[in-house]
Formats: sequence, C-alpha cells, structure tokens
Amino acid sequence: MKEHYLKTVQPHFDDVKSGRKPFEVRFNDRDYQVGDILHLQEFIPPETYTGQEIVKEVTYILAD
Repeated sequence: MKEHYLKTVQPHFDDVKSGRKPFEVRFNDRDYQVGDILHLQEFIPPETYTGQEIVKEVTYILAD
C-alpha cells in the first residue's frame, strides 16, 4: 500500500467531499494499486493549497 498526495481543484474537490463524485479519473503515472490511499488536497491554481484534504482508498482501477 502506498499513499499518494494529489492536487484537486474546484469544483471537483467539493463534489468528492459531498459524495457526488465517488471516483477519480487519473493517468496511472504513479502505479496506483487497489488499497492505496489518496490524499486529495484542495488546490487553487496557480500555487495555493487551502489546507483542506479528503482521504480515500483506491477500491477499483479501470485498465486500458
């Protein structure tokens, strides 16, 4: 199990937080695996983290 820290911009951050968006679509450039932990950190471009974070576990990976 690995932990990944990922920037998440609005409105996607709020949609994940509310449960409207129960998934992430990301390029698998970090070798994500089922069981990994994602730290989705709210980010306001170009360089501001708000300090809010949502922690989720990877439960499924869509290949191809």
